[in-house]
Amino acid sequence: MDGMGGMGGALTGAMGLDRREMFRRLAVLGGGAVLLGTTGVAAAVTGPAPKVRTRKEIHGLTGKGDDLEVYREGVRLMRERSRVNPLDPYGWNIHAATHSIFCATYSFQLQVHYGWFFLPWHRAYMLVLEEKLRVVTGVADFAMPYWDWTRNPVIPASFYGEDNPLNDTTRIYQGGESLPAELREVGPAMRGRQFHQFGGFDRKDPKRPQVEGTMEQGAHNNIHNYIGGALASFDGAGQDPLFQLHHGNIDRLWEAWKAAS
Repeated sequence: MDGMGGMGGALTGAMGLDRREMFRRLAVLGGGAVLLGTTGVAAAVTGPAPKVRTRKEIHGLTGKGDDLEVYREGVRLMRERSRVNPLDPYGWNIHAATHSIFCATYSFQLQVHYGWFFLPWHRAYMLVLEEKLRVVTGVADFAMPYWDWTRNPVIPASFYGEDNPLNDTTRIYQGGESLPAELREVGPAMRGRQFHQFGGFDRKDPKRPQVEGTMEQGAHNNIHNYIGGALASFDGAGQDPLFQLHHGNIDRLWEAWKAAS
């Protein structure tokens, strides 16, 4: 599981698997259970000895002795590891490069967007980063915060500021005002009755159209593009620490959709 090789190999090999086997392998990658948010909805990712951790909404954290503080310190440590060794599997650059390999690609065999792989792949991507942050910080109970832009449509102030590891100076949207409501609309996705409507169609044949789900093509893409900068590009998105919080909310909405279906 450590580094690009572990996650990349497992997921590349899973491209030809059916859904049941794919989720089994994702469970092995996760190594634990996660509660997504304060709603008490448990993620369907369990390892051999599950430990339940709760992901918290970022606006409820102060950055003093909580998961926000751990995340900030963890990103700093991972960036430092990349400065010392750009190929360090626990470095921030390798974390970002993993997203680029599987998203900024024209390869049908590698691309995890534009179909149902989008949701489970990004769930595994975040779980692997969570585990790396636990290792580099030594905080075993760390859980990645998420940003619920449906209720709190302003980027947290904790993601700005000089010498802040969570800041990304390439962002075009610099916060302050709310994200436009029409860009955050998740109603069409949440009303989908079938998984392919919410999460995307299968990708069995490279000659067939690749069709993403309403969640990916709607609010997910809108927020990436509106914030802009590195976050708006496949090859650079993983560099912005806000990426994880955005996808944490996508993951939470997936659980909410399953609970309501």
